[in-house]
Amino acid sequence: LVHERDEDDFSDLIKTLRDTRVFVIVVYSYHEPTSRLYEQARAQQVGGDGFVWIGASSTRLTHAPSFLTVTVWANLETARYREFVERWESQPATFDEETGECSAELDAVGEPIWRRSDVNGNSVCVGKNYSSESPNLTSVYAYDAAYVVARALHELLEVEGREEVVGAELRDAMLAQNFTGISGAVAFDSVGDRSEGYMYEVLNHVGNSSLQRVAMWSPESGYDE
Repeated sequence: LVHERDEDDFSDLIKTLRDTRVFVIVVYSYHEPTSRLYEQARAQQVGGDGFVWIGASSTRLTHAPSFLTVTVWANLETARYREFVERWESQPATFDEETGECSAELDAVGEPIWRRSDVNGNSVCVGKNYSSESPNLTSVYAYDAAYVVARALHELLEVEGREEVVGAELRDAMLAQNFTGISGAVAFDSVGDRSEGYMYEVLNHVGNSSLQRVAMWSPESGYDE
């Protein structure tokens, strides 16, 4: 079931949930629409006692006692990850603390490389200074994802000597990749899901804010409570 990001009325979606008589509701959305959906569903006697809600960390509802949060977990204590952090920390600053100006460097088509707009339209300076923290899981998986594409293109263009690449060929080349990235072993199954090298942490809400680990799940070992 899908919805618009700014949708306010979830009556039709809730009716479908009631008609299908599901008791496990998996939500892949943003926090605000998830909260609206949950409150409207509870008001219509859907999603209360006997139901389980499951969502990513971005949909976390601390006031929902039956809401399980699933977060991606990776081993960031490896030598390869530490090397990545060292390279990241050695990058030149993109924000000048003295002048308060962002780097004016442009890309090949004349667009600013480091000056961007966030989701609210505010100007931000991205790059190393975008966050004072070490690279988070999002950047780790994004790095490995970009590496998958780069390796696949290298295989097609440089190794096989292709002069053009169509989508299906690139997809097949990407799914054939098998290497050790900064997030762990990177490989894919026949439908494009990552087949190893990651784990999910399942958390349950205790009280109004604290989280308690329920289980860990990985494609290699399944659930481990």
